[in-house]
Amino acid sequence: MNPRKDIESRIFKAPTGCWLWKGPLSHDGYARAHGKYVHRTMYESHVAVIPKGITLDHICRVRNCVNPTHLDPVTLAENISRGDYGWRGKLTHCKHGHEFTSDNTIVKPTGGRNGDGSRQCRECGRIAQRAYQQRKKL
Repeated sequence: MNPRKDIESRIFKAPTGCWLWKGPLSHDGYARAHGKYVHRTMYESHVAVIPKGITLDHICRVRNCVNPTHLDPVTLAENISRGDYGWRGKLTHCKHGHEFTSDNTIVKPTGGRNGDGSRQCRECGRIAQRAYQQRKKL
């Protein structure tokens, strides 16, 4: 099958202007086909080659949108700075299920992707430290 025809057959053109991908998605919600990110393929086939060191920002904020007019070529730093990572601060538990309490949380005011703070679970830190010490003994 022609890869371009296959890609076009999996796109739903929504009234919002987004071209929504109906095929497989990556673990973080981006359109994937033939081992590539579809939004990158669509941009290169409709607009221009993406320069090295440049990423595409979904200005519509819809990760499975592959409309090339909804993509802005920017540096990774710019893409991250435009993103909304505030949801992480609203989490009540770490990814292993330990509650973020004042006793169980380390706050680093300048950590994190944007340099605006990060939290770490003390219990996960203790578990990781014990595992490291055990590996060192072997």
